[in-house]
Amino acid sequence: MSIDHPKVADQPSLVAEMREIIEETRKTIEASQGILDRCTAHVAEAHSAEARAAEGTAGDPFRQLADAASETVSLLEGIADGLIVAYEYAKLDNDPPTLALIERAMLHVGRRLAQAVGPKQAGLARH
Repeated sequence: MSIDHPKVADQPSLVAEMREIIEETRKTIEASQGILDRCTAHVAEAHSAEARAAEGTAGDPFRQLADAASETVSLLEGIADGLIVAYEYAKLDNDPPTLALIERAMLHVGRRLAQAVGPKQAGLARH
């Protein structure tokens, strides 16, 4: 039945509720599309960085060591980005247990990332 149908038009609260549901659905779809676009861009960027790194490391053991450390950081950053996306979805779903689980995972990955990067590279002053 269409919103313009006479039986529906006689019930303004039903029409208003349907419009509200449609608007919320539209917002959810837009938010999901934004998250998907960010993920797609991040994956494309990671593949491009891997290709550039593979070209410049042949035969240089010091460069290979630096690239291995950089790869670890890249993997951890990728995990962190994935957790951010998962957190955004969990917020949309309004699921506190899932949010708590993702927050704990983010804390763990953040600590590992901090260890891999170190304070100097992260731009933190130490005395």
